Amino acid sequence: MAADVGSMFQYWKKFDLRRLQRELNSVAAQLAGRQEESEDSHKHLVELSREFKKNVPEEVLEMVSPVLKSFQAQVSQHSPFNADNIISTSKTLQLSYLFMLEIFVY
Repeated sequence: MAADVGSMFQYWKKFDLRRLQRELNSVAAQLAGRQEESEDSHKHLVELSREFKKNVPEEVLEMVSPVLKSFQAQVSQHSPFNADNIISTSKTLQLSYLFMLEIFVY
């Protein structure tokens, strides 16, 4: 029984929970930052669209309106994430998973 307690103590000593917490907090901060950047980018794009519509002659607006609406529909489908942020988030999550796997398995 004492050997079990001793090996359990050694396991928790090697586990280094504080390091895991720091890594997970860092990843969480990165994910939150990327989401905020994406939301800001989306707001900026909406504002640019409004300005474009206000400052373009009606004939030009009629010609580009279908393209602009298609673009807006595509962007809103992926809002608040764009493809670059999805890829970056995916990579971060994969690295975090591998880090945790290393701690728990090895």
